Amino acid sequence: MTLLGNCDNILPLSAIPHFEVTTTPFNVDYVPAKHSRQTTNFVNLARDETTRRQNLKILFDEIGSRYKNFNGSDANCEDFLHLEIVTVLIHFEGSKSTPFPIAEFLQAKFENRVTGERRPGPTGFNFSSYIRDYDFNILLPQLLESGLENGMDTFGKLHGLLYQMMFKDFWVKGIIETPCIFVLSVSTKKTYQAQQVTHPILGRQFQVSGPPSLTDKYFSKMGLEVSYFQPATAQAPLAFYHRHNDLLKRHGSDLAALVAVMETFQRIYRPEIYASNIPAGEVFTPSLNNDNFVPPRIHYDRVERDQKLARHQANIAWNDFLQPHAQQIAQLLEGLTSKLPPEGFNV
Repeated sequence: MTLLGNCDNILPLSAIPHFEVTTTPFNVDYVPAKHSRQTTNFVNLARDETTRRQNLKILFDEIGSRYKNFNGSDANCEDFLHLEIVTVLIHFEGSKSTPFPIAEFLQAKFENRVTGERRPGPTGFNFSSYIRDYDFNILLPQLLESGLENGMDTFGKLHGLLYQMMFKDFWVKGIIETPCIFVLSVSTKKTYQAQQVTHPILGRQFQVSGPPSLTDKYFSKMGLEVSYFQPATAQAPLAFYHRHNDLLKRHGSDLAALVAVMETFQRIYRPEIYASNIPAGEVFTPSLNNDNFVPPRIHYDRVERDQKLARHQANIAWNDFLQPHAQQIAQLLEGLTSKLPPEGFNV
């Protein structure tokens, strides 16, 4: 049963979003699409055509090696792990504009080495969103500078609503079946406390004290909550954003794939934390100032990625989607806010 039924009797037809999905194999032959965000992990490694194939080969070798480390678990290490990029495009009823890429993430598939049969794995891993770029790089600074604290209550509301409307169990016209799990680096602004709970795949659980972070609140508007686990042999915990009670119900091979892929990415993008020579202890405060780590085999320009490209992508969101469809977006928010609970539209 979907939480949100047909919107035809709530919204004008011009304000009803329509979604479509395209998929792209993510392998050593991958070439980024023109519409993909350049700071997205899997795109960033392949931006430079002179280093693209070498970077991707290193990446997939390390992912494969990490996945095979889960011997003795529920992960079937005799399986090949395949990845593809899922791109979700949005357009409004009657709009003549080009569909806008509202989200990109990864989908895993497992191939049996003997039979060649493939079965679906988890969806999510890395989360890419132009609107999130706009929210954090343009909208948030404006809200903070103007002191509009009331605006923070609705910060991320549009993004969270559009994200959840992509799923069939939330909206009758959604196009995605399986809930996503996203895996991020832990925050350098928080301190994490190890717990007694240990999961066979995810490893030792951590908790963080204090109020939820801005990122946590943002993801909560997408219907997601966060759990922290440090997998065996990992140097630091990872942040898993998932639906309520969804993470620990997943099959062992799904969790192994999530860890193998995203821990590998984090060793490249946050080596000070995830390739540190000093593993997280009982109490852990991550720091990007740590210089005692193993340098990654793949280099990337963090300054360009975080300071230049992020703002450029925020402008794309504004110029290509938010501004041209401002009327439809306002009607969508106004129409559905009165029909759904305000606390993040949680499923």
